[in-house]
Amino acid sequence: MARRTLLPVALTLAVGLAGCDSSPSVLPAAPTSTTLPVASPPTPLPVPAGSWNLITTLTSATGPQQCAVDISHMHVGQSYADWLLTIDRSGESVYLVVSDLRNPSERYEYEGTVVGDVLAATIRNPAGAGWCGGRFGGRVTFRGESNLAGRFSADGRTLTAEVVESIRLDASGEVIGLHYAWRAIQQ
Repeated sequence: MARRTLLPVALTLAVGLAGCDSSPSVLPAAPTSTTLPVASPPTPLPVPAGSWNLITTLTSATGPQQCAVDISHMHVGQSYADWLLTIDRSGESVYLVVSDLRNPSERYEYEGTVVGDVLAATIRNPAGAGWCGGRFGGRVTFRGESNLAGRFSADGRTLTAEVVESIRLDASGEVIGLHYAWRAIQQ
């Protein structure tokens, strides 16, 4: 029995010694991984919550001019400073509410994204009717859309944006294009 036990031990020693040479013995190093550092996602720009003073300037208007003036309540080049803007942000998602300080029932909501300092949003509740004088002679219905593209300042406390509205009059099919420049400063 002793012979049977010694044979496996002798074979193990012989195999172990066969791999030896005169070099000093070096244990293999533990496997290492060469993981490259993962770039962390950019830190979201601080967009403070709360209220912002918003000034809008009508920069251009196309389509039936009298109707464009009546719907926008402005002539090209005029500014309106009685808007209140609130911004609610969660990650890259952003929700904006624009309300008229003189007429709080006039309220527009935008949803979009902020990536870095760039804001892009679309109106959620476009107006569907308004006064349109001239040959239209009163209240008109329309379908519209409004898209906003802007940028926050480095400290996140100022927003400059361009808003493009496209309004199609239901009765005539004519299109009114309104372009606004926005400048909002956090209160």
